[in-house]
Amino acid sequence: MAISFDKRKTQLICERLISDEQSKLPANSKYKFETLCLSSEQEAELKSNIIYDGIGFYYNALVSFFQGLLSLRNNSVSWACIELYYSTYYSLRALLASNDYTIIRYNGLYLLKILENQYPSKKNSREYNTDHKGTINYYVDHFRDSDYLCSNEIDGKIFYEWMMDLRETTNYRNIHFNEPDQFDILEEYVIKIAKDKESIKDILDCFEADWDYFCFSEESAWIAGPYKKLKETAEKFQQKGNSLEDEQKDYITKLMDLLGLSNLKNTFVI
Repeated sequence: MAISFDKRKTQLICERLISDEQSKLPANSKYKFETLCLSSEQEAELKSNIIYDGIGFYYNALVSFFQGLLSLRNNSVSWACIELYYSTYYSLRALLASNDYTIIRYNGLYLLKILENQYPSKKNSREYNTDHKGTINYYVDHFRDSDYLCSNEIDGKIFYEWMMDLRETTNYRNIHFNEPDQFDILEEYVIKIAKDKESIKDILDCFEADWDYFCFSEESAWIAGPYKKLKETAEKFQQKGNSLEDEQKDYITKLMDLLGLSNLKNTFVI
């Protein structure tokens, strides 16, 4: 039995538009998505639906971040790395949506600016063809100059590339998860949170006092960077007046209560 799931609304709309155009072509012809020029009506429909996609990505970013902190507190560092990476990835998807960009998969990965007379664009490169690497590269292409986490490098890589590399090393390249040992660069905060039970709130407050240091130091960037990006994403959605569903708010509140982060509810629960 196939697993059912809900596709993103903008993906569904574009699939419908593709199907409509495909039906107009001769048999055995293949529609090229990059030839679609958005009409004002299509722009309006996509914009009214990308709101839902964006808030969904934001919720995923929240869940991934706070569950990552719970994993870290429980000394499950490999899963913490993976979850904190996913929080960053979903934050980028949410920020793209909040700026009226949607990523569409159709024989490759396309970026579409939702604006009348815009065309979907696709780069014929492996670096842009997978959901994660493609998302990061498209995001960096358009927002590098205004993105704080692109303002410096870690070990010769911008933060997003470094974080993806850390996740892939943890998830795929190692023959097994590192527990009970950890990568040397992760050990400092494992000791603080999992072993010494230092307050997660105190650590996050420390990050906020010196983003320049903590977001670009290997020992802390894997927590501080996702936290910084999540805060930026929350601020963006608050400015736009978007809101989580009640059940989502309740779940995020429960996670934050478990972590002793109730003071941050007004920051993240929108």
